[in-house]
Amino acid sequence: MQELVKISLCIIKNKIYHLHQYLIGRLIGPYIFSLIINQTYHTCYLNILPLIFLGFVHMYNLKFNSIWLSSGTHICALTSDKKTYCWGSNLFGQLGIGVGSSTLQLNYPQTQVQGSYNFQSLALGENHTCGLTDTKQIYCWGDNEFGQLGVNLSKESLPYSTVPKLIQFASKFPTPIRFLSIGATKNSTCGVTESQQVYCWGDNINGQIGIGSIGGNYIAPQLISTKKLISLGSSMGNHICGIDESKQAYCWGSNDKGQVGIGTSETNQAAPTKVATYSAQNRDLRFSYITMGAEHTCGIDLKGYAYCWGDNTYGQLGNSNFGEIQTLPIAPVSTTQDKHTYDIVWNSISAGDWHTCGISQLDNGTYCFGRGSRGQLGINSRFNESSPVLVTPSSK
Repeated sequence: MQELVKISLCIIKNKIYHLHQYLIGRLIGPYIFSLIINQTYHTCYLNILPLIFLGFVHMYNLKFNSIWLSSGTHICALTSDKKTYCWGSNLFGQLGIGVGSSTLQLNYPQTQVQGSYNFQSLALGENHTCGLTDTKQIYCWGDNEFGQLGVNLSKESLPYSTVPKLIQFASKFPTPIRFLSIGATKNSTCGVTESQQVYCWGDNINGQIGIGSIGGNYIAPQLISTKKLISLGSSMGNHICGIDESKQAYCWGSNDKGQVGIGTSETNQAAPTKVATYSAQNRDLRFSYITMGAEHTCGIDLKGYAYCWGDNTYGQLGNSNFGEIQTLPIAPVSTTQDKHTYDIVWNSISAGDWHTCGISQLDNGTYCFGRGSRGQLGINSRFNESSPVLVTPSSK
């Protein structure tokens, strides 16, 4: 299945370096399409056209099937045999290699995350990492300033962890709680259990723990008693969203740009709140997938159309406009070709900080829109785009 994978790599003289800007790569099964990098002696600049690399993502004889990008400056990936590698910044031990240092930064995936854990999926915050194992348990490592590791230890007792640690509930349960999905904001983490219960822990400055109050840090998982979900996404900012059994989307946390999707941007939401669809082209809007940028959200409905809402400073909502926030999903993301406008049916879509990319079902083409100042749209331009533009691979 085709999906977008967020990567942030720069190659200079055959060495891999981490960037502070986000690129969008395209993963097709074991294959990845990466953005080309121009090589300079001092700085690595992004080219504005992508270069296609065929085959597995090869890095020092490693083959990655899935890649996750943090909202900070580290990346993690899973190999085909379920081994986990992380690289980039390791100030708080977020690489999980047993050491943490402001001077230790891995420029390539050279060391496996410690422990014999078979992770099925990962969720990365700004400076922490969590993984869901094949035994349905959640382990976290990295920064614990806000309690985002969920190990029931304060930052004074555990400032950070350089190795994976099993999350710990404040109370003991007769049987271990098993999780099916995980997600993260910058400094908090959430998980969905087999019984569709949602637990969150960490920073609650914008209500992203979802327990009805705003403020404070939670060092152990907190049950959100007001809503059950079946899946979660991860966010580049301080809001988070999930989907329930009826395929309706719920969001909570920061809402200063309308990214929660409830028709207002006046207040943050301290509990899961249904994304309002009364203004949508399809008023009975149901979602199969949801993705979150720093201050915007996009979801794919059951027919494959994409709706986006929230901040639109750079055109990242794909609604042909710039600047004005949109507090509700209204119309599907569309494009104009040969003077005809049509709604794109998507295989997948992924929100970066300030831009969005997706793969179309019609032509399997990759389309991007939003901020383009670093070449992250891959469209031979550094301008921002408010409508999807087809990414054209370089002929080099």
